[in-house]
Amino acid sequence: MAYKQCAWLVRWQWIGEHASVKRPVVALLQPRLGQKKVAEIVRTLYSAAGNYSLAEQAEYTKHPDAAPYQAEISTRGITYGHHPWLEAIYVRDLTITTDPSTGGESLSFLHPDRFEFDQGTGVRTVARKSFSETICQPLPGHSQY
Repeated sequence: MAYKQCAWLVRWQWIGEHASVKRPVVALLQPRLGQKKVAEIVRTLYSAAGNYSLAEQAEYTKHPDAAPYQAEISTRGITYGHHPWLEAIYVRDLTITTDPSTGGESLSFLHPDRFEFDQGTGVRTVARKSFSETICQPLPGHSQY
């Protein structure tokens, strides 16, 4: 990819190597999607990843509130599930590079500034400055990396 873009990045998150996954990035979604739609997609991706039986999937499709986990929407993004869990974050300046010698892809992106609004003063201030992050993972079908 030669240009930078905005997107919703859906990835696995975990604590401790025992719960790590080989391919942490699950999906890139259109940046124009709203948080509620992204939450629905994340719930579906978590379900499709083998975390529920087919019977459970059918039940939770019919009665989403019966699922053991609910999507949590915050200023940080959207999370769903438990250890490992899925996280959807809005990113900008997304670039993807491929290393043919290792069979790996690197995604580099910027977490945008996060703002807070002080209702007492009516002033919007930066709560967290933007920062960059890079994720590396093997291409599908490549065992090296």
